[in-house]
Amino acid sequence: MNTQKIVLLVILLVGLSVPVHAQDDGCNIDLGATIVTLFNTQREADSGNAFGAVQNIEAVQAELAALVESCADVLFPLPQAFVAPDESIAFNYPAKWIFTNPQENIYIVTNSRNVVNALTEDTLDDVVAGEQALFAFVITQDIIDFADTTFAEAVDQLRNDLSPSYDRIGRPEMFEMNEQQAARLSIQEANTIGVFDFIDYLDAETPAIVLVGAISTTDDAELMQAMLAAFEDSLRFPANSSLRLPGVALDDLRYTSAIVLDDLDDQFDLRALQSAALSPDGSLIAYHNTQADTEQICLYTLATGATTCDALPERFDNRPVVLHWSPDSTRIAFTGDFIRSLREVDIWLYDVVNHQIVDATDDGVDRWNPFGGADEGETGPVWIDAVMTWGPDGNLYFMRSEFPEIDTRIDDSLYGLYRLDPDGGQPELVRDLTGFFGPFPIFYSQAFGLDGVMSVSPDAEQIAFLVRGNQSDDPNNGVWVMDLAGDTPPRQLVDYNTFFMGLPPDAVESGPPLTPSALTWNADGTQLFVLADNFMVRGDARSHAYAIDVETGQTVLLTDIGNPEPEAFFTPGEDGLTAGFPMPRAGVLAPDGTGLLILNLNAPPDVGGLSALRSVRGGGEQELLYRIDDFRLVPSLIATVAADGTVLMNGYLFTPG
Repeated sequence: MNTQKIVLLVILLVGLSVPVHAQDDGCNIDLGATIVTLFNTQREADSGNAFGAVQNIEAVQAELAALVESCADVLFPLPQAFVAPDESIAFNYPAKWIFTNPQENIYIVTNSRNVVNALTEDTLDDVVAGEQALFAFVITQDIIDFADTTFAEAVDQLRNDLSPSYDRIGRPEMFEMNEQQAARLSIQEANTIGVFDFIDYLDAETPAIVLVGAISTTDDAELMQAMLAAFEDSLRFPANSSLRLPGVALDDLRYTSAIVLDDLDDQFDLRALQSAALSPDGSLIAYHNTQADTEQICLYTLATGATTCDALPERFDNRPVVLHWSPDSTRIAFTGDFIRSLREVDIWLYDVVNHQIVDATDDGVDRWNPFGGADEGETGPVWIDAVMTWGPDGNLYFMRSEFPEIDTRIDDSLYGLYRLDPDGGQPELVRDLTGFFGPFPIFYSQAFGLDGVMSVSPDAEQIAFLVRGNQSDDPNNGVWVMDLAGDTPPRQLVDYNTFFMGLPPDAVESGPPLTPSALTWNADGTQLFVLADNFMVRGDARSHAYAIDVETGQTVLLTDIGNPEPEAFFTPGEDGLTAGFPMPRAGVLAPDGTGLLILNLNAPPDVGGLSALRSVRGGGEQELLYRIDDFRLVPSLIATVAADGTVLMNGYLFTPG
């Protein structure tokens, strides 16, 4: 065998299989074993053992293919999201790709209209290099009779149906995908190749086989494998099982950088920093732009630095309080600042894919405040839709104060929890809460973290919320939980007295307790994580994180710092950290839902950091993941997190690696 040819082949394999940029984008690439195999390949070739050399080459190919697959998200980011109208399936796909739905239950995304024609007209040999397509097809009982048929038999039947259409079609290769049985078929038609993966959902409530596949040319075979892996990772069937992307494990998170947004890009001025929110898929940062002639919501793409902006409608005429990303990163919900403006506010939805902003809860009233004053001719009802949260089912849940007439007194207003399908339709009353609480009992905190002041449980069966009445001693103040179905009254898990926990004895005697400002559920729905603070306690102002058992209300302090002397809050120890450093100044739910990621600060804030906070028996366990020795205080109080662990917290972007 010609050894020079083997060396050349090995070089080509290395060069083609692992793009050099993957090393820089967070892929876990370790080529040590592969390099050893390459040396062994050369040794076998030099000794005349062609068979051994070829075996080693095959081993290298397998190793490099595995690396490419593990880096699928780097090679093939999928910022766009799609949910089928019947919620049968949901997935993500590349930006600027063409989406088409040529037949019921068939969805194709591609970078070339030619591929769509080739797929639908059965002319795959027309596909040229550089053209790719991804597709999904929900095969239901009315398409193929699954009765008394095993998954393997169904796949064989489907293969037989496909065989006449292609030059070559492989035998099914069985494997497991997303904990489901699956089978892969490889096809070829001239220079066009494809992979068809059949996923077994025959035991689902609505039996089906989901076909997911990719089409490309032999020139782009490696890219096709990478894009199919990323596409399949984003797949959700049924779509409403959870629109939240699967999150990286808290124990696996390590951070490599932290940067203030205005150092990342100078377009992030003061207002942009104050409003910036990271999308759940980690691809976009949304912010409120006041620099243009017309106020806008802008989207900054992290991968490219590109920015697109859409003007806020003139009718909005307010300041967005918080930009709430939907779990699938396709929409942003926002409302005006009712507490500061005391003006009628609606919920607005921003479709980031189609760049459309609509008033989703328009009551026809534009000018009104609860103490009198409205545009001439205004009647009623008036809806104050001022607080909201997204559920894992993709619906938007919000609290509405309703004034049946334009002059209805505040004490006579109605109050209820509503649910809004962002794809259309009118808001639906979920629970009537009139009479349970005083006027406007739930409102945004100055800082926004976790899920805010309302949070829907992971199974979308309960909602938790923070009640804060007009009086600090209102017995209703505290953390509440309520079923989303039925008529069981909401129940108070804990009142404000719980949040004396973690305060020094003299503060407990004089009061007040800490004020809960944000909450969220843990992954299995058994606990609520709550952040609380009160920076008016004394010189060593406190903020703490708590875990509350949803069944019993038993509360655990997760950030116990003891009772250090006041000067210890301003005097760094040998490690450069003050006694108050472990307290949470902001927080988000970790991507896997098992704990929190919190922002730590010295006082004064010369040192900052990002820490993992876990709930363990009887307390909390904290681990500093990233330290900033030249921390800069940024006027931002919003904390958001992506599924991959990227955190945008108080103006700092923390990137895992």
